[in-house]
Amino acid sequence: MELGASFVDGAIHLALFIAAGLVLGAGALALLERMSPGRPRVVRTAHLAGAVLLFVLLAAAERIYHSL
Repeated sequence: MELGASFVDGAIHLALFIAAGLVLGAGALALLERMSPGRPRVVRTAHLAGAVLLFVLLAAAERIYHSL
């Protein structure tokens, strides 16, 4: 395995880390919204599911790229 990472590998990893941060941030915000009564909800379940789906798809793309 080579020591240097290619541009595509670096871009996939960057997108994966950003998607993980999005999942954690949206999850934390959704949890805080549900814990505070009487406030309108901004983060919907679909938003959180979309962030998780994006993370899973990027993780699959990374595994496919590394298997090539």
